[in-house]
Amino acid sequence: MKAFPRDAPRLQETLTLQAKGAKGAVAELAVELTPGQTVSYHWKADKEVEFNIHSHQGEAVTYHERLSQREADGVFGSRTSGEYYLMWENGDPDPVEIRVELRR
Repeated sequence: MKAFPRDAPRLQETLTLQAKGAKGAVAELAVELTPGQTVSYHWKADKEVEFNIHSHQGEAVTYHERLSQREADGVFGSRTSGEYYLMWENGDPDPVEIRVELRR
């Protein structure tokens, strides 16, 4: 799993998701946020993918956003300190490339 470093104002990544069911069909970017802090995101995929922003509290997972599409722009804000995960999953039988940009 890759991370968006706390001291970085911007991150650009190209992620390649392997075929559905294969190792590497899921990719995550971890983002540490403090209360009131936001992360802006833009991503674009070659094909439709599942996307979510989630966090963990022990064994429990909270989904803050979920969608299925080829491209998205948004701003996610945190009410509490913690690590949040932007996750993409490929449901296609072929690999998918995703271009991601994050900003604090």
